[in-house]
Amino acid sequence: MNADAVVPPVEIKEEMVMRPKAQRHIGALDGIRGLAVLMVFADHYGDIALHNHSAILLIAQHIKATGWIGVDFFFALSGYLITGILWRTKHDKHRARNFYAKRVLRLLPVYYGVWAFLLCYVAMHTSLWQPRVFLAYLFYV
Repeated sequence: MNADAVVPPVEIKEEMVMRPKAQRHIGALDGIRGLAVLMVFADHYGDIALHNHSAILLIAQHIKATGWIGVDFFFALSGYLITGILWRTKHDKHRARNFYAKRVLRLLPVYYGVWAFLLCYVAMHTSLWQPRVFLAYLFYV
C-alpha cells in the first residue's frame, strides 16, 4: 500500500458510537423488578392450601410468605433507577420539567385507560349501576 494514499473520511453513525457505561440500559434490573412484582402478587393473591403437604406446595408457600420483600426490592430498585436518571441529567437546562413530563406521559394514559375499562365493565356487568356514584369515586368528590 502506498504511504501517500489518501484515506476517505469515515461517516460515524449514532449506533456506532459507544455510550458511557452509566447511560446503558441494564436489562437484568428489569427482570429483578418484574420478579419483585410477581412476589407481591404471590403474597396477595396466592392462596395455597395449607392442608396439602406436597413438596411443591410447601416451597410455593415459603415463597408466598416472603412476598412482602418484593415491595422493598421494587421501591429500592425504582429509587436507584430514578436517581440514575436525575444524576445523568444534572446539567440539563430543564431537567425537572423533562423528568416529570416523561413520567406524566408514561403514567397518565395507563391510569385513565384503567378507569375507562372499569367504567365500561361496571356499566355492562352491574344492575346497580349509578353513574353519579362512579363519577364521585373517579374524581374524588
